[in-house]
Amino acid sequence: MKNLVLSRYALSCCVAAAMLAGCGGSQPPIGASGAMPQTSVSAAHVERDGSWMLPEATSDDLLYVTNYSYVSVYSYPEGKLVGTLKSFYSSVGECVDAKGDVFVTDDSPSKVYEYAHGGTKRIASFPTGRAGARGCAISPTTGDLAISGFSNYVEIYRGATGKGIARRDKEMSYGGFDTYDEKGNLFFLGLKNSKGRQQLSELPNGSTEFRSIRLDANTYDLGGIQWNNGYLTTVSDTRQTGLYQFQITGTKGHKVSSTTLGQPAYIVLQYFIDGKTVVVPNLGNPGTNVLYYKYPAGGKPGFILTKDVTDARGVVVSRDT
Repeated sequence: MKNLVLSRYALSCCVAAAMLAGCGGSQPPIGASGAMPQTSVSAAHVERDGSWMLPEATSDDLLYVTNYSYVSVYSYPEGKLVGTLKSFYSSVGECVDAKGDVFVTDDSPSKVYEYAHGGTKRIASFPTGRAGARGCAISPTTGDLAISGFSNYVEIYRGATGKGIARRDKEMSYGGFDTYDEKGNLFFLGLKNSKGRQQLSELPNGSTEFRSIRLDANTYDLGGIQWNNGYLTTVSDTRQTGLYQFQITGTKGHKVSSTTLGQPAYIVLQYFIDGKTVVVPNLGNPGTNVLYYKYPAGGKPGFILTKDVTDARGVVVSRDT
């Protein structure tokens, strides 16, 4: 099934690239006065693998966008291209720690790579043996790194160091993304069985065993999830162009609200909620791009980012700390 999912993403990449010429232009992002002009790469620091970053990036808030084989880096929220990270086989998910370090998943070999805010060099790598590398999350209480995807395991690196600890979710058949809440409880979303039934599980802080959470609404089980302001958010199950907000109580999740993501949103994987803005990677129809929406209002995007976006899968915002 893993190869089937990867093939789907590869197809999305080809289709999006072919259609990119027909994408619309950008508008000023929410809360910004206007997009800044692009700067020549000639002033950037360039690594042997072709990764580069403008010097100003280290003092900017940054948006990281995974594009299958590379990661585009932009000033945030302006959307000015300030760098590119290369040498990925299949990057999808990202997460960020309190220092602004960014962690990027890669599927072959299955690892997560860590970059300093605005940096071009990998400062650490975290291999997985039983879990794939589709999503990742950082605990706000301990700094633990949890890696998930393509299996029913999550691998956890305590304090984002040392050796990973594998935790098996017995109710999960095929895992997707994960997220921590503010108390350090880990949530893991995926498929329960081959028939496509969704499975949401929780690994309580300090526990070694997952427990199942029953949601009262269907979600896109292979879409991103994020804990935000006391609620678990997921991608909706209706054409994957919306977000649901769930209140988790014990082993039950109740949908309390939803956010509609207007066109051109088509297929959404790992989004990022940043205060009153949600940044959304969009695959297809007619091309791939990154969209800014007001949150939780949704509606029409206030900004469409297309520069150096060829297969948008995951996004994360890293603050200049």
